[in-house]
Amino acid sequence: MHDTNRVVPRMSFSVRESTTKKKGGTMRKKSSSSSSSSSSSSSIKKEVVEVLVLVLVAAVGVVVVVGVKVVILVVVVVVVVVVVKVAVAVVAAAAAAVVVVVVVVLITNVGLVVVVIVVVVVVVAVVVVVVVVVVVVVVVVAAAVAVVVVVRVVKVVILVVVVVIVA
Repeated sequence: MHDTNRVVPRMSFSVRESTTKKKGGTMRKKSSSSSSSSSSSSSIKKEVVEVLVLVLVAAVGVVVVVGVKVVILVVVVVVVVVVVKVAVAVVAAAAAAVVVVVVVVLITNVGLVVVVIVVVVVVVAVVVVVVVVVVVVVVVVAAAVAVVVVVRVVKVVILVVVVVIVA
């Protein structure tokens, strides 16, 4: 008896499954017959979506270009501040070295050695300032070139997306 109880639910399950399939089949037929009447509304929806995507792409393009300009401005300001701080530090160090040399000259009365020390300190300070300025200029130029390349790539990508959407 237990076996028949097991078989009956299986049979009823298979019957339900087949009726579900039949219902789905009839619903598909209804939806396919009504799709011709809704084709005009779907084309309008498609055009609205295309316009919205174009507006979104244009907005992203504007944000990217404006954002890049802001980033370039921030980088330039930071670089200028850093260069000025380094230059001030180098000049302060050179001035301190000159003061120390003058004090040593006044105390010890040694002439030639002090002149050589002052010349070496000034040359080292100038070399350090030149190296820092060159490095900063190279970094700023490289960053500007990278930003220009990124902006151009983004513009090309935006144009390709617009062409693909319009086509």
